[in-house]
Amino acid sequence: MKILKKTVWLVIAIQIILVIYAVTTFQVDDMTLVKGAVSDFNTGWTVYWEDGTYTAVDCLPYTDTSDAYETVVMENTIPKEFAGLTMRFLTADKQFRVLVDGEEIYQFGMHDVRSFGHTAGSVMNFVDIPQTLGAGQIRIEMSSPYRNYASYINTIEVGRRDIVILRMITSSMPKMACNMVILFASLILGSGGILCVVSKRQTGGLAYLSPFCFVSFLYFSIETKVLNIMYGNQTLYSILVFLCLMLLPILLQLYIERTLEGIHKKISGALIFVCILNALLQMLLQVLNAADFMELSVFSHLLVFIATVSGMVMYIDRLRKDREKSWESILNAAAMVSVCVGTTVDLVRGQIVKVGDLAMCSRIGFTAFGIIMVYIHIMRISKMFAADAENAAMMLQREMTKVEERNQMLVLAREEAEEAKREAQEASQAKSSFLANVSHEIRTPINAVLGMDTMILRESRQENVREYANDIQSAGQNLLALINDILDFSKIESGKMEIKPVNYELASLLGDCYNMIQVRAKDKGLFFRMENSTSIPHLLYGDEVRVRQIIVNLLTNAVKYTEKGEVVLSANWVKTDEENIRLIVAVRDTGMGIRYEDQQKLFDSFQRLDVERNRNIEGTGLGLAITKQLIEMMNGTIFLESSYGCGSTFTVEIPQRVRSFEPIGDFQARIQESAEFGKPCQSSFQAPDARILVVDDVPMNLKVLCELLKSTRIQIDTAESGKECLRDITLKKYHMIFMDHMMPEMDGIETLKNMKWVAENKNTDTPVIMLTANAIIGARDEYFSAGFADYLAKPVKEAELEQMIRKYLPKELVILPEEEMRPEEDDGGFDMRTLLWQPEVKPQIQQRSLMQRLDFIDARAGVSYCAGSEAIYREVLQSYALGKLREEIADYYAKEDWKSYGAKVHALKSASLGIGAVELSEFAKALENAARNGNIGYVKAQHENIMKEYDELLEKLREVLE
Repeated sequence: MKILKKTVWLVIAIQIILVIYAVTTFQVDDMTLVKGAVSDFNTGWTVYWEDGTYTAVDCLPYTDTSDAYETVVMENTIPKEFAGLTMRFLTADKQFRVLVDGEEIYQFGMHDVRSFGHTAGSVMNFVDIPQTLGAGQIRIEMSSPYRNYASYINTIEVGRRDIVILRMITSSMPKMACNMVILFASLILGSGGILCVVSKRQTGGLAYLSPFCFVSFLYFSIETKVLNIMYGNQTLYSILVFLCLMLLPILLQLYIERTLEGIHKKISGALIFVCILNALLQMLLQVLNAADFMELSVFSHLLVFIATVSGMVMYIDRLRKDREKSWESILNAAAMVSVCVGTTVDLVRGQIVKVGDLAMCSRIGFTAFGIIMVYIHIMRISKMFAADAENAAMMLQREMTKVEERNQMLVLAREEAEEAKREAQEASQAKSSFLANVSHEIRTPINAVLGMDTMILRESRQENVREYANDIQSAGQNLLALINDILDFSKIESGKMEIKPVNYELASLLGDCYNMIQVRAKDKGLFFRMENSTSIPHLLYGDEVRVRQIIVNLLTNAVKYTEKGEVVLSANWVKTDEENIRLIVAVRDTGMGIRYEDQQKLFDSFQRLDVERNRNIEGTGLGLAITKQLIEMMNGTIFLESSYGCGSTFTVEIPQRVRSFEPIGDFQARIQESAEFGKPCQSSFQAPDARILVVDDVPMNLKVLCELLKSTRIQIDTAESGKECLRDITLKKYHMIFMDHMMPEMDGIETLKNMKWVAENKNTDTPVIMLTANAIIGARDEYFSAGFADYLAKPVKEAELEQMIRKYLPKELVILPEEEMRPEEDDGGFDMRTLLWQPEVKPQIQQRSLMQRLDFIDARAGVSYCAGSEAIYREVLQSYALGKLREEIADYYAKEDWKSYGAKVHALKSASLGIGAVELSEFAKALENAARNGNIGYVKAQHENIMKEYDELLEKLREVLE
């Protein structure tokens, strides 16, 4: 099939060559249809007036003044060579006759017997000159019921009749082309309107727009005068012209009234009424012979002008009010502008020229209007049907999902019924066993942890260590409180649990909750954030322990049952009186959700839902039961909103007394500031005032580099494409830019070249460092010649990265360790910091354990690329295990976009090498080179193999990380 497609293009190319050869070599004059000369007969004329005066005309056309019904005579002598030929000339709104040697050979309108409407109209005349001429004296007598029309004389052409007609048709081809475009626009818009009506959708004004285009086509076709050749009823044409003029503003305003709203709709309604009244009055006066269409045409032209101008103004006003500046508003305004400008120009020309093509600019404007309207409504109808198709597909998918769920429910119904009794008995036993054993099993290690942490707080003087220890102390105390609450579950059931209100800081409580949950969320790869009303009172009076327990229980469940996405803790409030509020806390997740039939038993004791699906998730089933009872004991309420498979939102409202209405402020911002403050400094330098930009299309690479530089406190911005980079350099000034080489759409070298052409580039003198896995000989010269200051080989190592930054970063921004560190006095006591900063055995054991489980890759190399940090390496592995590159590689392969395919395989190469997957990295490198060199056969032969190897690696990594 591909060979056939290429052959088609070859055939087209040969045909184009033949056409060019015919145009450049064949003799056009020997083969054209229009043969013979056409001469001008525009000189030698004398014009006589009724008062006996006359004027010698140098050359036609000629204009002068004349009275209504005054007869104006033109005389000349016909050259002998014009005998037997045909004269062609245009007349407007006058009766006339032509005499040669005293004999009448042609007349128009002289014997009009109509009962009303005597307008002669504008007509193209073809007058046959006799074969035999005497003296050859020609006399043209002209009269018009309107002032100055009899004395307007156009140019005259003489030639063979067929040649003159063909010449007229040829000269009218552009006009006819515009007319056909308007006709096709009318047909297309009419078809779209019929389609909308049949499918029971809104037509969007097509019922008026299609007739408007058709009437425009009819009007402009008459104005070309070509119709006289095919059908010579000039009376019909003259009447149709004026009827079209009456209809045009009505149809245009009907369309505007249908598509606009508000004051615009009312204005259009008023104009429609005026236009209809004008049409009725003109037709009535014409039939009563009180006035002629020609005499009243000024009102029709004026209404056309008003309709187009008002339409332009209204659509421009709508565009101005459209904040999004939609393409439909812009195109509607452009269409109205084209019609308005064309109409206005022709009205001015008509008052000056009087004779000729007085609809030229209007024709062009209406043609542009028709094209734009066709585009607008085709796009509108296409989107409408596309949206309907998408909705239908979604409805079908939902129905299929419901059917599958019902089938599963039917299959499991019997099993659930059989197990119901056994589960109830086991739940009761589990409760007793849990309450009996949990105290000793959990209290003992918790007390040990809290004791050691107390020693750290007592001995450590390093601020960051104390901050971590405080977090451990807070989390441990909360955990111990939770254990106590679980052990007191029997007290809750028996009504012996007491609510003990105290004054507490809401920010501290939220901070405890955040610190307890954010580590768990991070370990699962979840995004955990907080949202709060900044005006919440900061000092409240209530049971702090129970409120914390409620929030932590909800957050724990959210993290536990969410595999990907985010968990959001939001806090708000409602004032109930001068001293009390309702504290509103909501926990939203993107987890698996809860079936509707399970929501009723969600708060039952020892109840776990969807056991088969959640069999790997730990839990006793007490959390939500305790939570609900605690809330009810504080006169609060809890609400659940959940969609199975999409996530859940738990909303808690608890009455609290206010001790101080001073607002808490933006808690999330404070968390971020605290996180930045607490970052350890283990790098060879710090540069908190430095700002760099890192550009890489692989999010994992961005994450690795940011982690490597975390302790330097450098301000880092990231961009995932060359286009984002070109945007960012216009917004901020950077001290350094790190640029990846192989990126889809625009690689690093292309991005650097384009940076030089960005007008608002604030980084013209900023050193740009190439990040590349291409370490072959000659690459350095290539990058330097392209304009890069230096290059850094991937995978990036911490020491090399810091060395590169210190090389190019301004010296005044670099703070060396010796400038910040100060010797501390020895108090003679035991300083636990000496223990804290020594390598511990436990992390090494954990690292060896991770290494053993990652025996299918070179994990040691991967850790070395992550600054020797297993924590960073684990995050990199989690990011890699998401497999985001797989879908992109498969997509580019399906599209046969080999350039982008090569870029993404390059990204796979560097990412795989960064985690120690050397074999997959080498395989990707071979495919990258094949794609770059155009060896598509190799790519297609090996694509499935590399995808299989990639999938196997992802599966192994996910098993290890779980």
